[in-house]
Amino acid sequence: MTCTFPASLRTTCTATAPDAVRTFRTYATARIYPLSTPNHPAERTDPQVSELHSKLSTGNVLSQEAEGKADADDVAAGWQKLRAKVSGDFDTLRENAGKRHATHQAKHADRRADNAECDAEDAIEFAIYALEEAEYYVLAAAEARVEAVDAELNADIKNAE
Repeated sequence: MTCTFPASLRTTCTATAPDAVRTFRTYATARIYPLSTPNHPAERTDPQVSELHSKLSTGNVLSQEAEGKADADDVAAGWQKLRAKVSGDFDTLRENAGKRHATHQAKHADRRADNAECDAEDAIEFAIYALEEAEYYVLAAAEARVEAVDAELNADIKNAE
């Protein structure tokens, strides 16, 4: 699918190119930009092109092999710095995770201790309740024995009469 715009909106914008590259603009409605062709050099110069021209004129241009080696060394140094930073970041993460784990374990142990103390209190209360119940049943058994002995004695007296 193609879109067609009116001629007044058809303007192709290009990036600023070095002096050695021809740049042509088409479908422009007005000519308010500098023309950059070999016949009409651009009015402003690119700093990178100026720097390259100065290096070429003084003979200080590195060969492509030397530039490639320098770039490879820069990449290797950057890679080592990145690896060291990532390694340090992971060490920090592990250390923080260890601290959080220790804090979590301490809170978990504290909760277990609280629960054990509650269980002990419940066991003591149950033991006290059981002792009170046992005391009640001992007294009830003693009273029943006294009543049984009395009933036997009464029966013996009534049988003897």
